[in-house]
Order: sequence, then C-alpha cells, then structure tokens
Amino acid sequence: IKDWKRFTVLMANNPLMRKQLSSNIKEIIKKDKLTKKDKTSIIKDLNRIIENSQLYLTNSDSKEEDKNTISKYNRKTLEQLFPGIISKALYPQGSLYETTLLKKLFIVLAGPIANTIFAFLVFFFLLWLNGQEYLAPVLYVKNPSLPLKTKDTILQVNNKSINTYSDFLKALKTNETNTIKLKRKNKILSVELNYTEEMDSILLPFLNPVVGGVAPMTPAYEKGIKLNDTIVKIDGKAIETWYDITETLKDTTEHLITIAHNEQKKIKIKPKYLSLIKRHGIGIQVSLGKKEKLPFFTAFYEAGNKTIDTYVLITQFFYKVFVGKQSIKESAGGPIMIAQISAEGARLGIVYFMGFLALISLNLAFFNLIPLPLFDGGRAFIFIFEKLTQIKLTQKAWKILLQISYGLVLILIVLVSFNDILRILKK
Repeated sequence: IKDWKRFTVLMANNPLMRKQLSSNIKEIIKKDKLTKKDKTSIIKDLNRIIENSQLYLTNSDSKEEDKNTISKYNRKTLEQLFPGIISKALYPQGSLYETTLLKKLFIVLAGPIANTIFAFLVFFFLLWLNGQEYLAPVLYVKNPSLPLKTKDTILQVNNKSINTYSDFLKALKTNETNTIKLKRKNKILSVELNYTEEMDSILLPFLNPVVGGVAPMTPAYEKGIKLNDTIVKIDGKAIETWYDITETLKDTTEHLITIAHNEQKKIKIKPKYLSLIKRHGIGIQVSLGKKEKLPFFTAFYEAGNKTIDTYVLITQFFYKVFVGKQSIKESAGGPIMIAQISAEGARLGIVYFMGFLALISLNLAFFNLIPLPLFDGGRAFIFIFEKLTQIKLTQKAWKILLQISYGLVLILIVLVSFNDILRILKK
C-alpha cells in the first residue's frame, strides 16, 4: 500500500481521486473476491491514472526522480500487486488481448485462412467446371550424358506407376539412386538415375509445337494464329519441340513462321515484350495435350493438393532465396508487375485471370504468416510466446518489434518496386 500510494501521488494530480483510489484499494485487499462494481470502479480509476501519467511525463517541470519512480512501476509490477486488475484497465473485457489463446489465434489468422479458402475454391471450380490439362510423362532432356533421353516415356519410378509428368517429378527421390522403367522406341528399358535438384531445369516435359492458346492484343493474335496451329518452321529451320519456338522468338527481330493446320501458310511476325512471361514473345501458349473435367469429389481432392503444392513451391522459393540459390532481383515483383500480369491474364481469359488471383491470394496468405509483429503470423507467434512463458510484452517491446518489421517490409517494397522499374526500362 505504501508503494501504491507513492505511485498514485506521482500519477494523479487530483487529491480527491487519490483519496478515492486509496479507499478502493483498501476495500479490495479486505475482500476475498472482487465484485463487478469494484472492478468497474478500479478500472475507471486506473484509466484516469494512465491518462494523467501521460500528461505528467510530458510535463517539463516533472522531477527526474519522479520520472524514474514512474518507470519503475511497469505493468509487470502492477500485475503482481493487483493480479488481473491492470490487464482489465489496459484491455477492457471482451477485447482481443483478454480472450483465450485459441480465440486470439483464430482472429489474427482469419486473414490467411480466408485467402487460402478463396484460392482453394478457385482451384476447385476451375478443375470441376473447366477441367485439368495433363502433361504426358514424355521427357525433353537437355543433358545428353544422362541415362534418360528426349522422347523417353516414363512408365515407373521406384516401382511406382507414372501417368503424368507431375507424377514423375513427385516420385523421384532427391540425392538418391532412382530406378526408372521407361519406353524408348518401342523398347522397355530400366535405368538408374541419381536425381538432384539441379536436374529440374534439365529433365523437362516434351512439348509438341502446337498452339494451345493465343492472347488478345499480341503479335500472334494480330497475325491470325489460332488454337491448335502447329509451328512447322521458323526462318526455314525445322521446329521439333515448343522449346525451339521459345528459344527462337525471344528477341525483337522479325521472323518468318510456317504454320500448319488444315494447310500450310507463312507469316512474318515480330516479337514484343510481354509482362506475363517477363520476356519477348508473340503471345502464344503451348498445348499441354490431354484435358478432362474432373468429377466433383475428385476436383475437391485435387484442389486441396494444388493448394498445398502451391504453398510448398512458395516455401521452396523463399528457402532458395535465403540460402542464395535463387536471385530475388530476378524473381520478385511488386505492385507494378502484379498490375501488368493481371491485365495480361485478363486478356487471356477468365480461367487464366482467376488462376492468377488464386496464386496472389496464396502468396498474400504466406506473407501474412511471416513471424513479424506487422503480420498476423507475428501476432500469433507473440500470443503463443506469452502463453508459454507467462510474460507479456511491454508497449516499448511492441514498439521496437514493429519498427523493425516496418523497416524490413520497407526494404522489400523498395527492392521489388526497383525491380519493376528496371523491367519497364528494359522493355
């Protein structure tokens, strides 16, 4: 009580309030339980103390000794003197900070959860109503020294049946010897491959040079290239795979293209910079081959897998950036790039646009889960920390953590915006 009186004398300039507060505290100490009326009275008095303390500390005439005494009585000390009362004063009943840990986590993580659900629903309806394209497990191998060759059809990996190119990648074990059963020129062979992550850019799916989509307002659209057209030659050179097209049409030089559909025709076309692919092109998309609409429950299941796989890819990207395997300068984009890709995605059609929105939504959810106080994940982390340690962060600690968070996010914003500007200048 003596310490508390000292505290109230320093905090409150009103003698009547001091007298009432001291009286209330004496009554509380005498009682085993705190009534609702007592709580209301004390909370009211404490709120007035807090307001007066802020005025007192900003008063230029305040003695240094008094200021030091005030700082001594931090929230932790007051909680020990009057358990539960200070928290009731600072955080009114029903507020986020006074509810259970489970409710706190549900509230702060509502944003990332909503983003994830939105992306899942987009994937579900796209798979159910529009269908899914499958890449056949036929390879295009850039490194001729590997036991696998271009146009090999993968049948099994480690005794697991393979139906799609995606199945092939998932079945491979990293940094281990994989037994692969394949078909090559009507012969069934078995080879062994010591797979590493670096092979991701070498073992590609074989893509036929067939047009699977044409973006409006692009060179291909203006020249009349249509769905299912086959690119036969470019500048007189025979085209065997889609990769031959992308390698040739990556500059601003005018090219002579031979197209076959019902009949062959030749057109002259000049690539231009496309924000969606972040390089020069003519605005055509490869045909992936087989496409089918999925049954309701299959689409539901595959949408879940696609959502999880996307989170895994985002995590892998940030891991590679962290360990230096991926350049953030080349890969990251900011608001300008998002706007550009959104516009081009919209021109490609509602399916591409909605798919892009789903990817953006999952990226936002992932960012929100980063354990920095500025994000929902950071607040959730602190709530868990406070629950486990029974230590509540002071306002000063919150302020420092928030300032660090703002600094890191500001650096990231400047970096990605700078990357966007550089792309525009290069264009």
